[in-house]
Amino acid sequence: SVYFLFGKNSFSNKKQEKYAKIDKKYKNLSNFKAISQNYKQILNNYFDLSSFVYSVNNIPPFSNSDVRYLRNGEEYFNSLINDLKNAKEFILLEYFIISKGKIWTDILDILKDKIKEKVEVYIIYDDLGSISYLEHNFNKKLQKIGINCLKFNKFVPITSIFQNIRDHKKLCVIDNKVAYCGGINIGDEYANIISPLKYWKDSGVRIEGSAVSSFTVMFFKMWFYAKKDDFNFNINKNLIKHISNSNGLVQPFYSSPNALEKTLVAQNIYKYLINNSKKYIHITSPYIVVDYGLINDLIFAVRRGVDVRIVIPCVPDKKLIYFLTRQNVKQLVENGIKIYLYSKGFIHSKNIVCDGNIAVVGSVNFDYRSFLHQFENGVILYGCEAINDIEKDFIQIFKVSKLLDKKKIKNNFITRIIEGVLKIIAPLL
Repeated sequence: SVYFLFGKNSFSNKKQEKYAKIDKKYKNLSNFKAISQNYKQILNNYFDLSSFVYSVNNIPPFSNSDVRYLRNGEEYFNSLINDLKNAKEFILLEYFIISKGKIWTDILDILKDKIKEKVEVYIIYDDLGSISYLEHNFNKKLQKIGINCLKFNKFVPITSIFQNIRDHKKLCVIDNKVAYCGGINIGDEYANIISPLKYWKDSGVRIEGSAVSSFTVMFFKMWFYAKKDDFNFNINKNLIKHISNSNGLVQPFYSSPNALEKTLVAQNIYKYLINNSKKYIHITSPYIVVDYGLINDLIFAVRRGVDVRIVIPCVPDKKLIYFLTRQNVKQLVENGIKIYLYSKGFIHSKNIVCDGNIAVVGSVNFDYRSFLHQFENGVILYGCEAINDIEKDFIQIFKVSKLLDKKKIKNNFITRIIEGVLKIIAPLL
């Protein structure tokens, strides 16, 4: 009942119609071709997963796309800032959080120079996500210097107190040539310039080539949805023919709130990989707050002989959610799932590797909020060389993490009471 009263989010018919209209418009504009039958051999057992994503997002898997895995914020921002300096046509930035500090100052200095060079710059940030870090008129200040800027879903005190619908995506596109996605927001803690939670472990990917244009589509679908007026922007602007030496395929995806689109793209991708894993599945997430169905999928995978490992933080950022995560962990550990605590600090990566031949990197947490309430994005990698780098990173993470012992997980009477209350309000957290 608590969720029904305060946590249930709905979109007006007008907003749903607007979203459907934008969706149709971009399907026509992007003109992405259906999945090539030539890709069947590379997709192998994942052809149906790829088909599902294409049917909902209209984004197929792309060849001629190079992927570089960025194993922490330091690597991510070094690469991103270098690419921003080389922008010639346009820059698109969409982040849940923009926080002032050295990283943002360095990026803003580049953006100011690019505006002088007639490069178009567009920024979307989530108002509630960034509310503790930015002044309320931040978007207007950027607009005055020539940056097209939107804050998504303006936070209104009292009326927005239970607002779950957020833009949690994290992406950047430069000239339709290069794109970035992953778990990293714009802020100094993500690059470990400041350390509020000891070491901040995060990750992302840099994509170059044919797959990049789909990120441009993602960005402008959100831009037009959040903005009242419309304008013309050629999403195919500056497209180039990219030849890659990689034999893998890259399929970007986005996921919309359940109240707007009932498909639950991100959750279904997770469920698919868990239920179709054969040898192992490795997952990193700062939170584990999910329903019994997903917990049962993980348990079933272990019973089938799959090596299931999940890494969560040692140091929490949100204590209530972390408490509920630890309670879900108890049930998982008791049923054979290996849970690791990242001992160096806080792990914010949202990665999956399954059987060595498929991986997901994106903004999606293993929780209700990401699966049901937020706009999210990511990329599925099929047979790409970067999968090996992601798996190597997992191996290093396991080495510096502590494997939980089910005998040492306490669950006294008070803990069980708190757990019961939190499970009722879990979809709101």
